[in-house]
Amino acid sequence: MAVLSANASAAINTTAITEAISAVTGILPAMGDMVSAAIGPMMTIGICMFCLRFFDDILGAISTGLRFGR
Repeated sequence: MAVLSANASAAINTTAITEAISAVTGILPAMGDMVSAAIGPMMTIGICMFCLRFFDDILGAISTGLRFGR
C-alpha cells in the first residue's frame, strides 16, 4: 500500500504529450483549408466528365444505330 501511495504522489511530466498535441492541432486547420479548397475544383471536374461521357454515349448510340443497316 505504501508503494502505491508513493507512486500516486509522483508528478507525471506531460510536456512531450502537450507539445505533440499542440503540433497536431496546429496542422489540422491548414489541412482543413486544403481539403475545402480542393472540393470545388474536384466537383467541377466531376460534373464536366459526367457531361462529356453522357454526350459521348449519346453519340455512340446514334452511330451504332446508323450502322445497323450496313
